[in-house]
Amino acid sequence: MGACQCAYKLGELNRLFYEILPSKKISVILLLKETYIHMGSSFSKFDFEDLSQLIIGASVLSVPIAFTEEAWNLSRTLPIINLIVISFLSLAFISIYAFKGIYDGKVKNRIPTYILRVFFDYGVTLCVVIIVLFALNKFPILSETLIAVKRVIIISFPASMGAIVVDSFDKE
Repeated sequence: MGACQCAYKLGELNRLFYEILPSKKISVILLLKETYIHMGSSFSKFDFEDLSQLIIGASVLSVPIAFTEEAWNLSRTLPIINLIVISFLSLAFISIYAFKGIYDGKVKNRIPTYILRVFFDYGVTLCVVIIVLFALNKFPILSETLIAVKRVIIISFPASMGAIVVDSFDKE
């Protein structure tokens, strides 16, 4: 997207913002400027390299596990409460590692960005796992939806660890 297109989109966003909240005397451009300032160096530099690092890191640990019959069988027997715990552990690991490895413990003024980064990283991991399982024909989303979701959550646990570790390699 060129500079003219970007300026046009910001103008449109600004117009919509005033239509929704006419009493507020703040523009989208000021909001974006403040967001950029609070984002600091970690998420504001999120680019294709970071996305590719997340994909590679998630793939490194999801592919071998997706090939195992143990993961497939575990998805049939594991109770829902255990899946919730696994999801929580995945998000906790990403949060802790991002806090120290990417943000260097400096999230006080960047909490929304930090939270967005954690959920974005987990979302990318989930997408990678879905693609891997689909490629192996082990993602029965239409016939056995619960089993498909369970498989994604189970395999995303180690994959999320690989994704966040590889993503932090090039941070200052």
